[in-house]
Amino acid sequence: MRLLVIFLLLFSFALNFFFIVTGNSRFFILTGAAVLPIILSAYFDTKAISLVILFGGCLCALVPFFFGAGPFLIIVILLFFVAAYLIVGENKKKFLASRDNLNSKIAQSKEAFEKLIDENDKSDNINKGINRESKDIEDLYEVTKRMSAFLKFDEIFKILCAELKNTFEFDDCRIINIKTIRGSIQINEIYNIQIEMKISDAKTYDPKIIETVCQQKNTLKMASVKTEAEKLGLSLPRRVETVLAIPLLTEGEIRSVVIAENVRPEDFEKFAIVIGQFALETHKVKLYELVEKLAITDGLTGLLLKRHFLESLKKEIKRSLSNRLKIAILMLDIDHFKKYNDRYGHLVGDSVLIRISEIIRDHTREIDLISRYGGEEFCLALPETDKEGAYAVAERIRVQIERENFMTEGEFTRATISIGLACFPNDGRGAVQLIDMSDQALYEAKNSGRNSTCVYKRTV
Repeated sequence: MRLLVIFLLLFSFALNFFFIVTGNSRFFILTGAAVLPIILSAYFDTKAISLVILFGGCLCALVPFFFGAGPFLIIVILLFFVAAYLIVGENKKKFLASRDNLNSKIAQSKEAFEKLIDENDKSDNINKGINRESKDIEDLYEVTKRMSAFLKFDEIFKILCAELKNTFEFDDCRIINIKTIRGSIQINEIYNIQIEMKISDAKTYDPKIIETVCQQKNTLKMASVKTEAEKLGLSLPRRVETVLAIPLLTEGEIRSVVIAENVRPEDFEKFAIVIGQFALETHKVKLYELVEKLAITDGLTGLLLKRHFLESLKKEIKRSLSNRLKIAILMLDIDHFKKYNDRYGHLVGDSVLIRISEIIRDHTREIDLISRYGGEEFCLALPETDKEGAYAVAERIRVQIERENFMTEGEFTRATISIGLACFPNDGRGAVQLIDMSDQALYEAKNSGRNSTCVYKRTV
């Protein structure tokens, strides 16, 4: 704009000079060219600049005077210039007021726009937070869904290991199963998340952490070991910067504690949620195992029920037939058991059954099938065992029971058993047939005076 005004002033001087040299006397029209820079001068905010431009315009008007123009014409031109400047100045005020108002509105619009941008950023952050939370919930749902698909601890444990290692950063994590004996906390089992297997030894500082968690009955969060370990009297390695210890409760009692090292503090909450979900699933597994156990085992002795024993025996016979192996069947019966119930009552009789069941378990292998076949009858299947081996097992059980002192109402009493023995495949090839043959041998033991072991002998 300033360059334009200067150009117009120079242009006015040039026009005046040109027409004077050429003898043209229309000075009023010529000097009118100076009106334009004067008008433009009114739109400069700086007063000094406006006055300088006005003075320049006046000089343009005075040019004709120096070259012979009349005073009246000069005065008219000057008055015209002054009037033009005043009129334009008034318009300038209105223009400036309008411009200030427009600038104010622009500033308000800009401020509103900036607030809108800030609110939009906040909204984006909130949406991102909601999306993260939704993603976390979705991930937890997927973990729960995968865990719920299994009913075995080992399978759920593998899913937990994979989830923790894929989602979180940590150096070490272990599940420590505990039990309380006479008020003393003892470590029972330890499972290491990193190597996904059961291990034998806990770390030296684990018992103290477990004791603290059990006392507080709450999650122990140590975001800064250096400042918090001393308060609890813990001595931890330098490499351990954070500790998260989460109790797993069953029926209000702490059964396990999960200890994780160097988990990021911001992940504590989500880490605890995943562990809590694992605890729920393991509790469900235990309930399922209990129901499953009650479905196949006797509630009093914990031995197999007759139905499940027969199903298992049939499978074992099929396996033995394919591999040409032998199976020995022992049928055991407590001698004169009715007298115990009649004399001491059924509670004493139940205690005798329980103790005899324990003796039988103590003298058999894990692969052997043991069932409570009837009221006081027990049936055993000993895979890969011939008659000689089975007879030795039967005698060890019989002798141990004969020597056992059973406590009944403050006094000791004795019990004896009779045992019948049959063997696959010589004495029979079916489960029912083998049991029937061993039952015949048991009948023979009863007739021979009881407290003895009889082997089935096939009669021609």
